[in-house]
Amino acid sequence: MIDVQKIFEELNRADGFIKIKIEESPVGIYCGVKENGLPCLAFMSQHPPLTIESTQYLQVTQWSENNSVYWSRFDLGLGSARTVFYSLCIDLIKASVGCNTDEQAMNAIKNKYMIWRKMFRKAKGSMTEESYKGMFGELYFLKHYLWPQIGLSNAIRAWSGPDMTAKDYSYKEDWYEVKTISTNSNSVSISSLTQLESVTPGHLVVVRVEQMSSEYDEGDCCVEKLISDIMRHVDDEEVKELFISKILSYGYDFDEGENIFHRYRVANGKFYLVDSNFPRITSDNVPYEEVIKVTYTLALDGIQKYVEDIDGFN
Repeated sequence: MIDVQKIFEELNRADGFIKIKIEESPVGIYCGVKENGLPCLAFMSQHPPLTIESTQYLQVTQWSENNSVYWSRFDLGLGSARTVFYSLCIDLIKASVGCNTDEQAMNAIKNKYMIWRKMFRKAKGSMTEESYKGMFGELYFLKHYLWPQIGLSNAIRAWSGPDMTAKDYSYKEDWYEVKTISTNSNSVSISSLTQLESVTPGHLVVVRVEQMSSEYDEGDCCVEKLISDIMRHVDDEEVKELFISKILSYGYDFDEGENIFHRYRVANGKFYLVDSNFPRITSDNVPYEEVIKVTYTLALDGIQKYVEDIDGFN
């Protein structure tokens, strides 16, 4: 598949639209850059395509030049969604490849877009910096540890952090609670009795990150890059839709990502074995049923003996 990101980055406003040569697709595929510098993707077909609706962050325009030339154009409206938009473009182009007719291709493009469109809607809530950092750590763990261990589809299904369940990741008998902290922090906060409570041993995963400026662009430095790369590798449409729903249930919104939240450099990740010997507070330790919520803080120096010999992120 073509390098869509490279094509867009090498374009400028004066270039207009350039045609992308993909012989396996029965529709014309064009990339362009608008006056505001944001990318747009267009498809040209010989027959009228099905109507495709816009979202808050993605304007879809459809029109005809004549009875045999029809356009469907996708214009990104938010700079912070650029990286994920590139992944959307790859998916839409892939959907058209191998179709016998332009009508089949445009139907496939619309079906693919319907899975993605929720990503480009404005979220109802508002995300805090702390939530963004926590989401970053969970996605980083998914990509760099759990995905290689159990496969991408299983890793996404195992991700339950956005669902506000007891553990961030649960797979078969194993579970992981992921905490993202700053490099200068010496402790980690546990926000409920159930986060480390289980009859089976599990893992506390501590991801240390350094806050960087909004100009920092190395590696997986932000939620947007992690989402884009993960989405690009999901082949199962049901899993892709599930992943999007989990992202949205976290309260994530592109509009808040640009120049609002920090970018991060991951310093390291450590795994701690959580078993019956681990210093944790569980419901069995609280003798009063009137107490319904407990939060506590663990000193990392105090739990060093529980560090596991597991290859982490570095």
